[in-house]
Amino acid sequence: MKLRLDHLIEDHLTKDRPGQVALPKLKNHDFEDDWHILEKEEIVVKAHGQEKDPWNGLVLKLNTLAGPVYGLSFNHHYPSMLACAAFGEKIRIYYLDHPHELTSRGKERLNTQMTFLDWSPINPAILASTCDIGETKIWDLRENGSKSTYAQELSCSEVHWNPCNPMMFAVTSTVDCKSPVKIWDVRNKFEALHKFGNGKGVTSLSWSASGLITTTDIDGAIDCWTKDENGEPVSCSSLATGSIEARWCESDATTATISPLHVEVYRMPAGQCIWQDPHFPDPY
Repeated sequence: MKLRLDHLIEDHLTKDRPGQVALPKLKNHDFEDDWHILEKEEIVVKAHGQEKDPWNGLVLKLNTLAGPVYGLSFNHHYPSMLACAAFGEKIRIYYLDHPHELTSRGKERLNTQMTFLDWSPINPAILASTCDIGETKIWDLRENGSKSTYAQELSCSEVHWNPCNPMMFAVTSTVDCKSPVKIWDVRNKFEALHKFGNGKGVTSLSWSASGLITTTDIDGAIDCWTKDENGEPVSCSSLATGSIEARWCESDATTATISPLHVEVYRMPAGQCIWQDPHFPDPY
């Protein structure tokens, strides 16, 4: 089976559509009402109340999404391919080198808020989505509909693929419960492979290249998870940092965290703070 999307992109780029021209030549042109093109004269960077020189670039503003946009993800293999979703299940895929809508998946009118999208790090055609009604879906851009639906009773906040295993993904919920994190095997949509947590809802999850997981609880604690001798997730450290999000760095030994007061970097799983942004603005 062909995994890559070269043919889909090539067909997209060669379509004969009115007004379709290369991006550098655009002049106040809307791409079928999807995007509003901002010329550089319209973009002014403001810092400390002072107007700086305009950014020398072209910005696209997407007009077609309604409500808050929580689902946004760039493809790992095609850096110009962007998936985005907001209120309603419909996921729009854009190839920003030529930003007509490349394709879309899902229903236009569905009473749900999409909360997270994540492209597979291994298969460029596969996209995972989750939403506030507890449904996580796997989409294949080579097919018209979703491949599988993984349902749970709780509202879902994030979905992340395992960078070490293309058959596994994790789903989190912000609802306080015994197991706010579930790890699924794509081959079994009826029962999660692992369920774990500290009884608090989870606002973010990050999966390291070595298989460690960090979760950020709604109370601001960062938990680091490894596996026991039976392969079950167990907590190996917990930090009360007041963070709202933590992500693994590329070094695979540190995590970057953000809170209302600080941006910090921690050595994991020991939990030692090794850097703090001294210039991060104090909201108070």
